[in-house]
Amino acid sequence: MLTHRTDSHQLGTVGVMVCERKGYPPFADHAFYRRLCAAGKLCGVTVFVFSPLWVDWSTFTVRGFSYHTPTKRWRQSLHPLPGVVYDRSFCRSRTERRKYKEAADRLLNTPGVRLLNHALSSKWEVQRLLAQDHELTAALPETAAYGGPRQLAAMLLKRKQLFLKPSGGSQGKGALHMKLVSDLWTPEQTEVEITGRGFRNEPIHLRFNKLSAAADWFGRFTGRRRYLIQPFLHLQTFDGRPFDLRALAQKDGSGQWLLTGIAARVGKSGGITSNLHGGGSAEDAESFLEEHFGPKECSRILDEIRRIAALVPPALEHSHGRLAELGLDFGVTREGKVWLLEANSKPGRSAFSKLLQPDIRKRSILQPIEYAAYVLRTAKKPWEEPTS
Repeated sequence: MLTHRTDSHQLGTVGVMVCERKGYPPFADHAFYRRLCAAGKLCGVTVFVFSPLWVDWSTFTVRGFSYHTPTKRWRQSLHPLPGVVYDRSFCRSRTERRKYKEAADRLLNTPGVRLLNHALSSKWEVQRLLAQDHELTAALPETAAYGGPRQLAAMLLKRKQLFLKPSGGSQGKGALHMKLVSDLWTPEQTEVEITGRGFRNEPIHLRFNKLSAAADWFGRFTGRRRYLIQPFLHLQTFDGRPFDLRALAQKDGSGQWLLTGIAARVGKSGGITSNLHGGGSAEDAESFLEEHFGPKECSRILDEIRRIAALVPPALEHSHGRLAELGLDFGVTREGKVWLLEANSKPGRSAFSKLLQPDIRKRSILQPIEYAAYVLRTAKKPWEEPTS
């Protein structure tokens, strides 16, 4: 039951668009959205959380939830359609994705409603676009789209070890390490080991006596999902723990890209990914790199990450439209080579929320709302868009 109706007399409204889930309030990540609502008060905007399925087109209003700090409760209210939509929707199935896309497209085609952050295309398309920038080419792992068991077997015989990941996946789900165990060279004799995680984040550890059997299993495992094949990069500490570095690039209140922070994500020994959802932990990037590479190499690695992180956002924004933030994942080999592994337009905050650096945690939450306020402030008419 709705408790009250809001009509903002502030700069405007920012709607955080989510997928509906069971419970109250009916969405995930309550703590993150609670902090976004608090950030709205600091930035002079009203922030509420909503699903595009909750829009009432007869009145051009939407049911939404805002966090009421004095009572420490979520309050359900009717709102005008938001001036800016901050897309944080994560669909669990193709059916849900189709349903939400139809509703979101109608909302975002309504005059006066602006999307803060477009979604990126598939990992394959992002890789292809970034490879067109000669300043980024050397930082991108060689990548091929999976085309069937025969192609996979041929690549494994050539490379000895491969890293396989879904083109549309996240949180390390479905990522696999495939390697030849023996030195024999025929598909009917070569032993293959496959380790990684399934689509429900369950661990996978399989061994095949034939390369052809391993390739056929992978074909069944993928189903209809699109996969990418890359050489397996040894992105581990000297004691065998996988790690990567998450850099969070965001626009600020003047529409300029900034690097908010860098966190190290460290997985369990013997694993192939460092994702926190797979049991990894977060550490301060500088301290972690100094410990494992020394101060001089640490400084060089961080400088290289900052250089690449400054190039990626404008390159992707040019092809995708307005972006508000990007999570950039970097790998570093034991020799200190920096690789750009992925870019994500809906980055999580888990790595930064676990760091003992409150200024970074605060900026990571505040800056999207500051940028949303900038969009509202500079787009004076429904058909006018800011250039940043």
